[in-house]
Amino acid sequence: MEVLRTDVAIIGGGLGACAAALGAARVGYRVVLTEETYWIGGQLTNQAVPPDEHPWIEEFGATASYKALREGIRQYYRAHLPLTPVATAAKHLNPGNGWVSRLCHDPRVAVAVLHQMIAPYQLSGKMFVMHPHRPIDAWTHGDRVTGVVVRGLESGRDTLIEASYFIDATPQGELLALAGVEHVLGAESRAETGEPHASEMADPKDQQAITVCFAMEYDPHGEHVIDPWSAPLAYALQALANGAEIRCSAEVTGGRFDGERWVLQTASGAVAAGSGVITGRRTGRGDCSAGLRVGPKPTSR
Repeated sequence: MEVLRTDVAIIGGGLGACAAALGAARVGYRVVLTEETYWIGGQLTNQAVPPDEHPWIEEFGATASYKALREGIRQYYRAHLPLTPVATAAKHLNPGNGWVSRLCHDPRVAVAVLHQMIAPYQLSGKMFVMHPHRPIDAWTHGDRVTGVVVRGLESGRDTLIEASYFIDATPQGELLALAGVEHVLGAESRAETGEPHASEMADPKDQQAITVCFAMEYDPHGEHVIDPWSAPLAYALQALANGAEIRCSAEVTGGRFDGERWVLQTASGAVAAGSGVITGRRTGRGDCSAGLRVGPKPTSR
């Protein structure tokens, strides 16, 4: 097994990992940075999440490195991508013009700028980036992590990294579990921390919700119609496989909630939640809707 010895080993290549790697390399430490995917940058790149920042980010409240990253993204657009004259001249350019962030942009641009920022340290031998590599084991001595084994996802080869300092920058804290480090999931109780606003009971499931991001583009001249049959047909086939009965022309005319379930009034009678799902009604656009009444699967005779 190949062995790498360095001053600082950073396992995981998210945005915080990049900041730690830059900080260590700038003061003269040798750094090994591992990343499981092909892109460094974490949520900003791999997960396509625009920067979630405070309202005063353009004036204050950011480190010098983070300011350089933000300005680098804007300069990349000005130098390499087509912009209107107004956008090019905008001091606080928001390429995606989104409201969720003051710097909505293509994640590929962030990857390019991050590589520009770390390139001088890679070329000087101060930083070595390994990806795609996943941590599979950790070596410890007492309360100290002495080595981490990473596996190349393409080569299948294992590499032992030995370092004076290890930083767990993985998305889910994989290194904590591998090294047997004491850690807590979710929210701790008031008795455990003494925090006056903490809950009375600990809740290990009180964690960040999952967000799914995807790219969208407005095309004023195109026509992209989703087949109106696709989703209802998929629901109908799934229901039929579980013993459903299909009733056509089941237009919903009203409904009420009795405190426990919904009862929908349809053109062919009432359907209670738990016994049926109404998908709509037949229209002149070719889409068909039906009531699906789920009952016991019929037995063959």
